[in-house]
Amino acid sequence: MGGEYLPPTFILKEDIVAVPGADIVLIQIFIIKELMIKLTTLIRENEAAKCPIATQDINVNLQNRQKGIDEYGYGPLNPNEPNESFWADKQEKWKLDSPEDAKKSLCGNCAAFDVTSKTLDCIAIGIGDDQGTGDPHDVIEAGELGYGRLS
Repeated sequence: MGGEYLPPTFILKEDIVAVPGADIVLIQIFIIKELMIKLTTLIRENEAAKCPIATQDINVNLQNRQKGIDEYGYGPLNPNEPNESFWADKQEKWKLDSPEDAKKSLCGNCAAFDVTSKTLDCIAIGIGDDQGTGDPHDVIEAGELGYGRLS
């Protein structure tokens, strides 16, 4: 029947096929690699399950941020901008001497702003490494990210 000779194959597990005469070491390496990928995925899923949902789900994070703005007056979005009326409102509300005093109250110096390594690792898991972000810890550092435990 003029076709190519195909040696008999044996199914070892799922999609892993062994061809008689193939290098058993290569097959073992392939199996180990697949198991490592599955194990890494399970570990990440387990670690993510221990994290606050807002560090894993951007929609929940944005909802919490908006709640903090609406109900607690959190803000401004970029504290490096002048935002003069925002800080003047805070000065009056908090009965401070100046807007500059109000500007000293930021997420980064609040006791409820969690920047522990465990929380930053949760944020890194949430950011991920397959969205073109490179190392998620670089994103965390550049954005001075943390987790607000009050919102």
